[in-house]
Amino acid sequence: MEGLAKTLVFVCAPIVAGSLVCCGALHFWRAGRELRERGVTIQATVAKKLRKGGGLENYYARFTFVNLQGRQETLAGC
Repeated sequence: MEGLAKTLVFVCAPIVAGSLVCCGALHFWRAGRELRERGVTIQATVAKKLRKGGGLENYYARFTFVNLQGRQETLAGC
């Protein structure tokens, strides 16, 4: 019985993990599709590049852009 349980775990774990990855990819694809269909393209300028600690993943920047009402906005992003 113990061997059967291990076999089921080794067979089912990749299926479950793959299903979770596919569901996540579908979620982000659908969110991106909505933005592409209903979003507005703008140009932004990098106002400031900042770094928190070491490593490339710790970089972020502040962007400035003019919104649809003509006001200048600032947004922080990765």
